[in-house]
Amino acid sequence: MKKILSILLAVCGLAFSCRAFAASVSDFTDVKSTDWYYSAVDYVVKAGLFGGTSQSTFSPQKPMTRSMFITVLGRYACVYGTSSGTVSEAVNMRSGPGTDKSIVTVLSSGSNVDISGLESGWYKVSCGSKSGYIRADLVNVNNGGFTDVKATDYFCPYVDWAAAKGIVSGTGGTFFSPGAAVTREQICAILYRYVQKYGINLTETSGSAVFSDDSSISPSMKDAVYAMQRAGVISGRGGNKVYPKATAARAEVASVMMKFAECVKTAGKVDYSYSGTVAESSPVTDEYYDDACFIGHSIVVGMNLYLGLPNADYYAVNGISAKKMLTYDGFTLESGYTGTLSAALSEKSYGKVYIMLGVNELGSSDYDVQSYYDSMKSLIDIVRSSQSGAKIYLISIMPVTKAESDSSANYNLQNIAAYNIKLQQISRETGAGYLDFFTLFADDDGYMPAEGAVSDGIHPVQSQYTVMNAYLKSHTMK
Repeated sequence: MKKILSILLAVCGLAFSCRAFAASVSDFTDVKSTDWYYSAVDYVVKAGLFGGTSQSTFSPQKPMTRSMFITVLGRYACVYGTSSGTVSEAVNMRSGPGTDKSIVTVLSSGSNVDISGLESGWYKVSCGSKSGYIRADLVNVNNGGFTDVKATDYFCPYVDWAAAKGIVSGTGGTFFSPGAAVTREQICAILYRYVQKYGINLTETSGSAVFSDDSSISPSMKDAVYAMQRAGVISGRGGNKVYPKATAARAEVASVMMKFAECVKTAGKVDYSYSGTVAESSPVTDEYYDDACFIGHSIVVGMNLYLGLPNADYYAVNGISAKKMLTYDGFTLESGYTGTLSAALSEKSYGKVYIMLGVNELGSSDYDVQSYYDSMKSLIDIVRSSQSGAKIYLISIMPVTKAESDSSANYNLQNIAAYNIKLQQISRETGAGYLDFFTLFADDDGYMPAEGAVSDGIHPVQSQYTVMNAYLKSHTMK
C-alpha cells in the first residue's frame, strides 16, 4: 500500500498571480540568520506562500493585511490564483478592448470566464480554448460578494475561495476591508475555520491555558484562539497575554504558518484506515460477484468491460452524478421498458452492491459537497429499500493526474480530497464499507501517474482495471 499522504495541505507548486521576488531567505538583506524568524521566512518563501516586498527585502515588521493573509492561506490550500466570473447575458468576446474589434466567439449568458486583466473598461478573459475581451460591466466577478474586492486585485480569487468555503467573512455589509491589518485573533479564527472545513483534527501539543487577557478575546473567536494555542500554532507574547486585537507582522505570520503547516502535516495525513474502511482479506473468486451489482459512472462502465466478472450486473451511465442517478430512467427492465434505478433494483436480489459516484459533480463550494452528501445518502436509501440484506460498498473517487489537477477548477486534488472525506462520513453513518481507490492509484503526491491515465487525465487506462479487480477481491466484508 502506498504511503498515506497529506493531500489537503501539501503546498502545491502553482504559479501565483503575486510576484515572488526571492527564491530563499538568503536573498533578503533585512532578514539575518540570527533573527528568530529566519527559518520561518525561509520556509514560507521556499514554499511559495510569501514573496518579498522587493527583490531584496522581506519587510519582516510590516503589518500583515487581511488580503495578504487570505492569499497566503489560499496558496497553502493550492487555490488557483486567477480571478473568474460569469457573463450576465449573451456577449461577443472580441479580439481587443472595443466594439470595433473582431468577434472571437459568442458566449451565452452564464458562461464562466477566467479574468486576467482590465484594459480600457474591458476584461481580458479566457473561456475554454478561446481568449479575448469582454466589456467589464457584462461580467459578474466572483469576488466573495465584496464590493471592495475587484477582479484585477491579486487577492480576488483567494478571497472568493475563502468566502465560498466559509473560512472568512466580511467586516460589515458588503465590505471585506482588504487593506486592513489582520489581528491575531482573526488569524486564529481563519485557520480554525480552515481545519474545520477540511476535516482536519489538529494534534494538541501544548497543555490548555487561559490567557490573562482572556476577556479581551472576542467571544466568537475564543474557541479558535485556544484551539491554535493547544496545537502550538500561537502562544502569548509575554505575561501570559495573547493580545488578540493586536496586529501581526509579516515575520510573525511566517512563523505561524510554518507551525500551522507542521501541525497539519502531522494531523493531516489523510488516514483512510478508520473503522468503515474495508480491511484487506483473503481473496475471493469470481463467484463472489454472482449476486453483486455495480452502480456508477464511466469508470463503472469500464468495470463492466474489463473487470471480467461475468455474472455481476452494472447500472452505469457515462457522465452521471449521484444526484442524476436518483432520477435517471434509462435502465432496462425485465419488461423490456426502461425505468429508474429503484425500479431496476426491485426486480433483483443482490448480496453486494458497489457504488462509485462523485467525480462528475466535483466542486469547491460547501453547497457542492453538501449536495453530493445528500444525493449519496438518498441513493443508499433507495438501495436499502429493495436490497435490505445486501452489503453496500462505497468506492472512493480516484486521483487525477497532476496536469489535470493544476489546470481544472473541478477535477483537482483539493476537491477530490474533500469529497472522499465526505464519503467516509457517509460510510460511518450508514455502515457501508469504504473502498480506498484513491490511495490505490495515487502516487506519493496524491496524483494519478500520467502513464496510468488516458489523455483526459481522469480516466484510468485499461490495465488499471486488473489492479481494481485484485483490490476488490482482497477487500471484502465477511
